[in-house]
Order: sequence, then structure tokens, then C-alpha cells
Amino acid sequence: MDQPTSDEVPDRSLEICPITDIPWPRIVLAECANPIPALAASPAMGECERFFAESPSATRSLLTPKAQALLFATIRNLRPDHVVEIGTYKGGTTEGLARAVQANGHGTVHTVSPFDVERFEPIAARWPVELRQRMRYHPIDSMAFFMVTDRERIRPGIVLIDGNHDY
Repeated sequence: MDQPTSDEVPDRSLEICPITDIPWPRIVLAECANPIPALAASPAMGECERFFAESPSATRSLLTPKAQALLFATIRNLRPDHVVEIGTYKGGTTEGLARAVQANGHGTVHTVSPFDVERFEPIAARWPVELRQRMRYHPIDSMAFFMVTDRERIRPGIVLIDGNHDY
């Protein structure tokens, strides 16, 4: 079979990986003053990073696969009830965060951006239901969102500020 030309290469940006076990480095957080070097040195981190590098979500994220793998492993180890992402864009990073809380069996990802509803919602609608159930999109600015967290008594375990890159 002939290889497709560059004009025929399918657009993977709307593809979504199925729910799968993603390898991740397990560490005892209480034993680490700084867990980042321990996570990065683990052989499982390379496998985790490979998943994110090969996932179609990589085309929708402004973070590197290494950064996504580090966030995934941190969430898997920390097991927070709430993860907050400021800056949604196309939801590539949001998807990885949702995969982590889904794999943990609990938690919610709150992704916040007043500007990305038209980019993000059609992609999130394609996610497996297990991921959509672990995510709340807030199409508001971060100040309004943090007023919501105060009112709803949401206490984030992790906050990723990945907002406006124009400056």
C-alpha cells in the first residue's frame, strides 16, 4: 500500500485515545522532600512520557509530553480531590489531568478559561464518558472561578496556571 502524501495525512487532533492503563512512577510522597527528581528518575516515567508523546492529545496541548507525564504522575501519587487548570486551550493537558483522576478512581479536574469554549467543548464531547465525568469546564476568568471555589468550598490539591501566553 502506498504511503499517504502530506496532503493525505489524517488530522489526529480530534482523535481521542481510549481509557488505558498508563505506566507511572509510584513514590511515597511523605519520604521525599522534593518528589520531582524521584519521579523523573523512575524508569516508569519514560513509559508515561511516551504515552503522552504518542497520544493525539499532544497536538492539543501547549505543554511537552514530559510535563504532561510529570503532572499525571504527581496526580496519581498525590490523589487530590480537586485539580485546577487555569488555561484550557484545546484541552490536551486537561485530558491528561482527567486521565489521572479517573485512574485514581476519584477527583475532579476544573479547567478554567473564558476564551476557549468554541475550541474545547467539541473536543471534550468526544472524550470517553469516564473522562467527561471527572472534568468541569468553567468558561469564566480565574478571579470569578476562585470565587466559585470559595463559595463551593473546593480546596484544590494541585493548581496548574497555564494561562495567557501572549506576554
